[in-house]
Amino acid sequence: MKCKAPGFSFIELIITLFIISVLALLASPTYFQHQQSANREQVKQLLQACMTELSLYHKTAHSYEHIAPQPFPSELQGICNTPHIQTLKHESYQLKVASAGVNSYQLVAQRRGKQQQDTCGDLSIDQNGKKILLNAHASIKECW
Repeated sequence: MKCKAPGFSFIELIITLFIISVLALLASPTYFQHQQSANREQVKQLLQACMTELSLYHKTAHSYEHIAPQPFPSELQGICNTPHIQTLKHESYQLKVASAGVNSYQLVAQRRGKQQQDTCGDLSIDQNGKKILLNAHASIKECW
């Protein structure tokens, strides 16, 4: 009499691996969309925190002209570097100044890396809190 060895057969293992790979294939787009959305939320907090700090800067300097070197777009100089704001910075976005004048500025969070596939494009905000999307294929309502 033959005794069957305990364990799984090769066919059972192949079927299990196939089911797991199909599930992973179906779940990955949702995971990447969630990751992009989380990165976007973090950069929105960064832009709003920077906007608050720039408002305080304007109260003492009476101008936004020297927040970044020209030509624009360029990176902020010495502003938005508090420990709280540093924790909000993310490798998926680069914060830049698109324009700066005596009483106005426009901050832009440019996408980098995998975030460039985000349909919301680059996020931007001005001194009045006006929210703008650049290079986007979605609406402000969906993204902001």
